[in-house]
Amino acid sequence: MEEKKTRKVKALVAVDDSEPSERAVILSGRFAKDTGINLTLLHVIDNPKGYKEIPEDWRHKPSVKEAEEMLNRFKRLAEANGAKDVQTMLAIGSISGEIVRIAEENDFDYLVLGTRGMGALKRFFLGSVADKVVHQAHLPVVVTRIIEKEKRIPFKREEGEMRLLVAVDDSRASEKAVLGTSQFAGNANLHITLIHVLEDVIHYDEIPDTYVYNLRKEEAKRILDKSKAIAEALGIRDVDTKIVVGPIEEEINRAATGYASIVLGWKDGSIFGKLLSSAPRPIVIIR
Repeated sequence: MEEKKTRKVKALVAVDDSEPSERAVILSGRFAKDTGINLTLLHVIDNPKGYKEIPEDWRHKPSVKEAEEMLNRFKRLAEANGAKDVQTMLAIGSISGEIVRIAEENDFDYLVLGTRGMGALKRFFLGSVADKVVHQAHLPVVVTRIIEKEKRIPFKREEGEMRLLVAVDDSRASEKAVLGTSQFAGNANLHITLIHVLEDVIHYDEIPDTYVYNLRKEEAKRILDKSKAIAEALGIRDVDTKIVVGPIEEEINRAATGYASIVLGWKDGSIFGKLLSSAPRPIVIIR
């Protein structure tokens, strides 16, 4: 029987001339090396009036020349980190609006954005552009941020294996996260682990053997089995599940060693915001 061919996953990496964008390009290049995805780097020149193409009278403007040089520099950086056949795009208009429009009109599978993730008073700890894109986009958005050296954890994985850690609970947002992850993970030949946290104020290495925790464990197993069935129905053959006990943010971050990214379903709430600001891995947000 002829093996079913899958199309290559396409990622759109939105960049500006900043350190977070450089970090996003490096991580995207490494990810492309391991998965074979196609990368396109996009820069949007901010202008209230959007253009489908760069107007001729803009071609010789310093802002256009500088943007083209930046894109070429980032293209070389992505290729130096393992990506092949990296494409570049330059647009003019509302930055967040153009990023979302180009991603959706060109059938990209997901978006990548870099952010410092440090503004404690900003909504979900994102910059204004990243925040708007996350709210407007109808495709997965990968948010990478600059992580302080002392807070970094090593990324170790088995040869030939690339994994995503998907945090799930009994919500529609989590179900969407599993659906979205499975759809692009299958084409990119990724493995996924579904994690459910039994929330407690302290960490336990093992689930306590008590009546209450046994009931909670059974409920967690039901949630994970349901999520695993969704992933397998969409063709993901390698799906692991994990139940841990402790503070939700800490347990997800603790489990992140060995995973390329952490996947979250979009929802309002303090835990969501804390994970965006503290995660040691890029966060994939699925609406």
